[in-house]
Amino acid sequence: MSNRVYLCCTHFSTPPGDKDWPAFADESGLEYEAAYCIPLFWLCLFAPQDVQLARVEDEDADAPRHYAFLACPRDQGLARLKSRSAVMLRALGDKRHELYLEWAARLARESYSHILVRTVELDMMEEEGQLQQDLLAGLADLDAACASGKLALSPVLANLAGVPCPPDLQ
Repeated sequence: MSNRVYLCCTHFSTPPGDKDWPAFADESGLEYEAAYCIPLFWLCLFAPQDVQLARVEDEDADAPRHYAFLACPRDQGLARLKSRSAVMLRALGDKRHELYLEWAARLARESYSHILVRTVELDMMEEEGQLQQDLLAGLADLDAACASGKLALSPVLANLAGVPCPPDLQ
């Protein structure tokens, strides 16, 4: 398995089921892909309440399994990016902060109602429920760090974002 995660703006508020892929393709914008982690700029779109569960559609499985994913209304995600911008500037410096602003501008150009991160491949590499716990803890840590005005990545947040611990954002 490739351990990929996928982000897109879409009119879907949950990941598509097997029969929903044609409609999902028609009702979604650009899709971004990352391997083995959920990039920090992506995580900045979300809060703990945006962690949700979906059922894995696998007819061969003995018992149903659920996986964590991220979804929020696009306007809320953009508002979080904006509110976290000053903290990101201090943590990243001017040059890298330009990339953060470019990321926010890309998503602002999308016309779809939701931002969705599909994480089934990443979730399946852990015990059921582990990614959900990590996302809840990591996003709570991100909220706390941004509220303090100083971005300090906890070990769980650094792991989610694929950043070495201790993190060096420069």
